[in-house]
Amino acid sequence: MIVFDFTSVIGFIALAQAILLAVFVVLTSYKNTASWLVTSVLLTLVISLGHDVLLHSRLILELPQILGFGPFHTYLIGPLIFLLALILVNPNSKLSKWHLLHFLPFLFQAAYRIPHIFRPTETKLEFLKTYYQNSDQTIENLSISADQLFGILTFYGHRFLYIAITIGLLLSAKSSFQDAYAPRRITYKSILGLLIVYSTAWITLKVMHFIPSIGASLRSGATMINSMALSALTIMIALGFFKYRLEEIFTSRSVRKYQSSGLDESSSRLLQAAIERVVNEKQLYTLPDLKLSDLADEMSLSTQQISQAINQTKNESFNDYINRYRLEHFKRLVESNLDQKISINELALESGFSSKATFYRVFKQQIGTTPSQFIHAKKGI
Repeated sequence: MIVFDFTSVIGFIALAQAILLAVFVVLTSYKNTASWLVTSVLLTLVISLGHDVLLHSRLILELPQILGFGPFHTYLIGPLIFLLALILVNPNSKLSKWHLLHFLPFLFQAAYRIPHIFRPTETKLEFLKTYYQNSDQTIENLSISADQLFGILTFYGHRFLYIAITIGLLLSAKSSFQDAYAPRRITYKSILGLLIVYSTAWITLKVMHFIPSIGASLRSGATMINSMALSALTIMIALGFFKYRLEEIFTSRSVRKYQSSGLDESSSRLLQAAIERVVNEKQLYTLPDLKLSDLADEMSLSTQQISQAINQTKNESFNDYINRYRLEHFKRLVESNLDQKISINELALESGFSSKATFYRVFKQQIGTTPSQFIHAKKGI
């Protein structure tokens, strides 16, 4: 018998919201680390919500083959939220291959669940019928065994360990969001608040399971309690990301720094175009001692106007902006000297870098390899 109660309706609405938002993020966002993490979180919520809603509404009896896919999110959602918080706290940071280690528990769990996922349809159908028969019966014994407690801690402990670490990370970075651009500041408060409310509500509900007067009814609806919490999270995340672009949320832009400059975003884009023209035509980036004040003097503008235009349109500092030009110049020099013996230090100095250490640090940070590896790849060595 299919059940379409209030909980099922809310679950289906949240599921549709998550699917639409995932499509929206994929189609409209610049494909960077933040957008892929947001998309992964949403898709994980879609799988979890879809499984729980079908299970609660009993529509899964028509599609028993999908039984077992829902629990996959348990070891996936925690690391995704944590890494997303890392990018939110420091938008200029880049995740390394070592961050993939966070997903090892998920891979182990997935390998363990593969036999359960590919069980025969008849076996899954019998399991579901038994599950619903037991859930329809009145639960009198609200005690929990050691095995059940271990199962709960194993199944949910991983997720809440990551959520606790994420809350700690966000709280420790509170001061850096005080002067942040409005979308970043609002998103920070919303995510922190949602994680705290979600964790507190979930723990409270689990404790209430053992209160005789209400514990039985809570246990019978345990599947959708977590689903309802995820639904609320999904709807709130959807409202936030539909209101602001990801580029506005994951930016290091400061609002207080420029609040008195009188330079709006449209003016910033026009000024940035003029900056690029001057920097390119006069190759100012090849000057090792180029400073922000030098560019401001060249364009008869204030240093604050130059800094704001670069920060708002490129989401980077003046030094990072100029170093990016220097790297592009270095790569052009490499291309034009492939048939000759290349001196990396000479080309770096010719590109405008003031020291070997600075060049190697910036090159590794922005390109991801060493200069020697880059040159060897170009030569096909």
